[in-house]
Amino acid sequence: MVNINRQYLNNYKGWNETLLLVFESLLMDIPLSLCFSSVSILTADMIGVIIILLFIRGMDKKTLLHLGIYKIIAVAFVLLVYYGSIQTYGAPYFIGGSDDLHFEDTASLFLKNNYKWPWDYPIETNCSGMYWLLSQLMKISGGEQYYSTFAFRVLNIDFLMAIGVIAYKIARYSLRLEKTQAKLIMLSVIFFPNAIYLSSYVFRDTLCCLIIVIAYAICEDITRNSLEPIICRNRFLSTLYILVLAFFAYWLRKELLFLMLVVFCISFAGDRITRNRLLIMFMAAVFALVILVRFHAISFILAKASRYVLYHYQYIAEKNSSELYSKIFLTPVFPLGICYRTLYGFVFPLPTGIIQFFNIFNNGLTFVNFIVSLGSCYQVVMLPFLISGLRRVNRISLVFWAEFLSIILTTFTFRHFIMIYPFMFVIIFNEYYHFSIKKRQRYFWLGLTVLCVLAAVYILYKFV
Repeated sequence: MVNINRQYLNNYKGWNETLLLVFESLLMDIPLSLCFSSVSILTADMIGVIIILLFIRGMDKKTLLHLGIYKIIAVAFVLLVYYGSIQTYGAPYFIGGSDDLHFEDTASLFLKNNYKWPWDYPIETNCSGMYWLLSQLMKISGGEQYYSTFAFRVLNIDFLMAIGVIAYKIARYSLRLEKTQAKLIMLSVIFFPNAIYLSSYVFRDTLCCLIIVIAYAICEDITRNSLEPIICRNRFLSTLYILVLAFFAYWLRKELLFLMLVVFCISFAGDRITRNRLLIMFMAAVFALVILVRFHAISFILAKASRYVLYHYQYIAEKNSSELYSKIFLTPVFPLGICYRTLYGFVFPLPTGIIQFFNIFNNGLTFVNFIVSLGSCYQVVMLPFLISGLRRVNRISLVFWAEFLSIILTTFTFRHFIMIYPFMFVIIFNEYYHFSIKKRQRYFWLGLTVLCVLAAVYILYKFV
């Protein structure tokens, strides 16, 4: 009886921590909703909280207690980006109005024309899922007039929190790291300045990243057959989740179908490739290829890749690019171009905002760019650990390479790099915690040396 009561008490305390996360979110949402005069912020964040709660099973209570605090800090950074953009461009959008403004404007038309589903949109596009998502957020908030552009930004932070939680569970249950070690991975994912910055606008990239991370975690659960699942132990439900994710991914961004296929094949290949696994991979690849061809996803991806090649050439022709950019993107992809892009991708974006140190309090975005540059410095310093981890042929390193190459060989857009960050930090800290203290110090100093060399080369190139 005593043991049963203790178990009940523990479950009750677990519910207390869950309710505290909801309470901490409400404590943030209510003032924000009043400040922006919009109930959409509260609505969006409650949706985000529900998504986070789907993945917190098995996490210790102390970590759950801290999640709400992490979110408040991250949203404070979003506020800084929001008002910094207004101060710089006169509007709270990326460079004054980019894809983020287009998404919201088209979502308004979606709502006005009463399109109920993404496929109701009459124009062929790769974004109808995003239009639909924003229009539904406007709808459940009471209409476009009650919607605030800040709402989806808060939801993006919830997506980032969920990514961090799943990264924590991958580290704990798949890589068997200690709680404190897994928690550091979660903190690096959530508080990485580059990731928060990219989540501070109305972009779909954070959600795309969440979908890929969920797909990877579910595939891990299916193949590991462990008593400690990352998301779901039941294989039938896991398969159903994958199908639902694939359906939504198609309408959100068609390229996600290709990445999910790669994740699926890599996960089933495992760290040891057997004849049965090869057969399963082949059958899955054929089936997925048929689906991709049926929905014209292959031709779409190839056309889009060609479009980005032309974009880089046009950007260089208009003389808006640096000599370094021209050298990298004018070089044919094979054989040298891919090497240049890989090296540049590992240190991208260059931490040039550091030189604005003495002006960081003059403008909100200048301060943000400085913080993002610190994040890039952190990324460069930890680069030796990443490269060491990528030398191992395993599932997580192969998934990283698949996403990394798909970005650097096509778009090379900063906001798309958020897709690799969760896998990057899992690889980095998995290596870090398997090294001796002396080896950690040696790799750290090597990373610091790389950063100093990059700084010296940049200064010579820029000012000499």
